[in-house]
Amino acid sequence: MDRSRSEPIHPQLFTVETADGIVDDRLVCKGTVLGLYAIPDLLHLASYCYTYYLLRVCESEQLQILMERVFLQAFYSRSNFITQPKLVSTLRIFLGLSLGWIALSTAIQVLHVAAEYPFFTWMQPSSSDAEVVLIVLLVLTTTWNDVIHVTIIMSYSIQCQLLNSFIRGLCERVREKSICLQEAVKEINESSKILKHLNDEFTIAVSLMMLHSGVMATSGFICTFTSGSFATRDTLTLATDLLSLVTWGLIFAFPLVQAARLSAACHCIQKLGLFLLTRPFGYQEISQMQLDSFLLYTSSLDMQAKLFRVPVKPAFLFSVLALSAFVFLLFARMELISFGF
Repeated sequence: MDRSRSEPIHPQLFTVETADGIVDDRLVCKGTVLGLYAIPDLLHLASYCYTYYLLRVCESEQLQILMERVFLQAFYSRSNFITQPKLVSTLRIFLGLSLGWIALSTAIQVLHVAAEYPFFTWMQPSSSDAEVVLIVLLVLTTTWNDVIHVTIIMSYSIQCQLLNSFIRGLCERVREKSICLQEAVKEINESSKILKHLNDEFTIAVSLMMLHSGVMATSGFICTFTSGSFATRDTLTLATDLLSLVTWGLIFAFPLVQAARLSAACHCIQKLGLFLLTRPFGYQEISQMQLDSFLLYTSSLDMQAKLFRVPVKPAFLFSVLALSAFVFLLFARMELISFGF
């Protein structure tokens, strides 16, 4: 059963005999095993193995160090821009989003089973009870697969969120002069090291997961709106297709949004030196040479969040969104996609 859609790819009608001896006609997918299962599962497995290597074998403590720095900064901050209760609430929101995505994905699998009762082509159950057991195992293993998927995506997103909060809090501390410029430079260097580790190491696993979820979302969209059977599907099947499309689309877009927000925060650091040079309130005792050096240092920083080794910026996301909307409307006008009415 292809998880990105409920309608089989290249279906073929087979007359089969069920475990109870009832002859039934069922649609059986005859798509290639390599395209439907092997390649997506290999991407998923490679992402999991690489993440396990980073977190267990290399024993990377970047996340723990980042959390410690963010919470310490929130504790000593004079403003309400970043506080420890806000950080805890944000992390709880991420946890809730993770659990919600898993619950939604599991519900979609149950709807898949209800809409199209699965038929096991190579594993013939000896009885109806054995068939039910296989279906339950199918749902459970798929849910566990989704747990791994969302854990890797959310782990990256949480690190982006924490680093984003740390950088913006640092900029706020520099503006209110609760930190000296020398200490600010040290904090910026630490932020740059954490971002470099995020871009060079962790994004590999996240990019593989995004490639997997992007393929699922794209294939779900194509099969839902271009198969020509949008209006002929029953309500349950159509709802399952649309929910599956939304689910995979969200899990693909979420790390992109987090990376773009982190890049925007890094851009705030690059403008920080110019801000102090034009509005040096509170820094009158600092020499012009020190301000110029700080301006030169911040303006020369190359701090950007990357996915697929490509810098992700808010302008880039808006451009992709505008291009996608243009292509969608163009295809709808040319009747290459159908809404059933």
